[in-house]
Amino acid sequence: MAYYGQQQHPPQQGYGGYPPPPQMQSSAPYAGTSTYPPPPMQQQYDYEKQQQQPGGYGAGGDKPGVLAPAGFEGERFAPKRPKFRDPFFAIFFLCVLGGFIALSVITLRQYSISDIFGSVTTGRANPQGVGTTMNLHTAFILMLSAGVGLVFSILYLILVRVATRAIIEITWALNVILNIGYCVYLWTQGFTSGAIIFTIFAVFSIIFYFVARKRIPLARILLKTILRAANQYKSTYVVSLIGTIVQAFFAVWWTWTLVATYQRFDPNGNTQANSSRSSGAVTGLVVFLFFAFYYISEVLKNITLVVTAGIFGVWYYGSDARHVALSSFKRATTNSLGSICFGSLIVSLLEMLRAFFRLLSSTEASEGDMIGSILACVAGCCIGIIEGLIQWLNKYAFINIALYGSSYIEAAKATFTLLQQKGIDVIINDSLVNTVWLLGSIGIGCISALFAFIYLKTSDSSGGESASIIIGASFVFGLQIALSLGSGTIGSGVSTLFVALAEDPEVIAQRDPELFEAIRQAYPNVVLPVQH
Repeated sequence: MAYYGQQQHPPQQGYGGYPPPPQMQSSAPYAGTSTYPPPPMQQQYDYEKQQQQPGGYGAGGDKPGVLAPAGFEGERFAPKRPKFRDPFFAIFFLCVLGGFIALSVITLRQYSISDIFGSVTTGRANPQGVGTTMNLHTAFILMLSAGVGLVFSILYLILVRVATRAIIEITWALNVILNIGYCVYLWTQGFTSGAIIFTIFAVFSIIFYFVARKRIPLARILLKTILRAANQYKSTYVVSLIGTIVQAFFAVWWTWTLVATYQRFDPNGNTQANSSRSSGAVTGLVVFLFFAFYYISEVLKNITLVVTAGIFGVWYYGSDARHVALSSFKRATTNSLGSICFGSLIVSLLEMLRAFFRLLSSTEASEGDMIGSILACVAGCCIGIIEGLIQWLNKYAFINIALYGSSYIEAAKATFTLLQQKGIDVIINDSLVNTVWLLGSIGIGCISALFAFIYLKTSDSSGGESASIIIGASFVFGLQIALSLGSGTIGSGVSTLFVALAEDPEVIAQRDPELFEAIRQAYPNVVLPVQH
């Protein structure tokens, strides 16, 4: 049996250049005591026939598989004709980024350092009169909340690494308990419509818990495997940490810019008179700022995903490439930047649309139009479902981009092909592992919100009517920072492992037979390569 770091065997016909998977015994420590029966003879024949075709990946040609676009030959990570993909969207993103920077410089220069620190330390309006709803005191609270979210995100990653099985058990049980608890709360408070909906969710969560609980050992194996790979390529932690810090820095920067823009252009402000002030100007600029926040945040998050997925891809295929993280980052920010910006733009527009319907629902409710409020709420929920689906598909499309340098359209088509053949397995794979980080991120968001609440209660200013907005924004900041760190390590690693396993299962069979056997016994269809 060959493990990580050992010398590869000479190519053997019939298994894509790798030795045939070793014969597994039922004593494999990961797999339990039962022996998984071999696949039908027809499947074995089809698989070997597929691998023996001229020009296949194992034969040194370039027909890697369903996720490999044309234009690649030889090594999967060395495209023969690398080129910039989707350049228009890269240019559009740079324009949005440039517009945000220009607006930030124009608005922030209105405040001197003494004004900023005077407002922050006193919690009151500065000498020029910062408003009570959007002031620098608010920005300072959100900045500290983002820092709290960053610290607890790092601590949670360490905790998952140290106590993997315990974290999985706790988060899965906690998911059910929280669903039941929230359902009971809604019933006791008389929110009948919401209680009925969340009762259905609670029932499904209970059923899914008992169905998936027997697969928790496999989730532990996947997490352990990815964490072991990250230990071999420690740059994954560095990339994720840098990505999280950049996310936190941008969130803080954006907060200061939003406050400064509001005070600079709001016609109701008390600062120096300026002819450029109007309600239309402040509305347009605030809308642009929120779009820039969604878009730039998505791009930053997805660059981290692409870079880390590239590193895990190198680990899976056993490449001896040097400076893996730097090469992956260069590729993500040059050749693949346009593709990343393309996919991120779709999600950002959906986020803006969903935010619009939330605002519309609140406005209609405050005016007493309950029918309009309900319709807007339903529309927002539908947009949210579409957004979640696109984000889920984007993750696998970006992994395709990281591994093979595809354009976004090519990667999306290839992802659909993959999901047509292994969609159920993908869903189970995501559900097993991503719940661990999702619930952890929600907890971190709650901690950030609790910090903001305590700070407001203990400071000179309680926040007034804006307290709920500040607490909600703190929760969002903590949640987003934690999700960024999770998708940069655990999420992207497990998903990359799944995609590579779907393409070349014989690679992991040769490199880690026990892991291959454990996955094969739990998910037999996963280890069957995709049909071309």
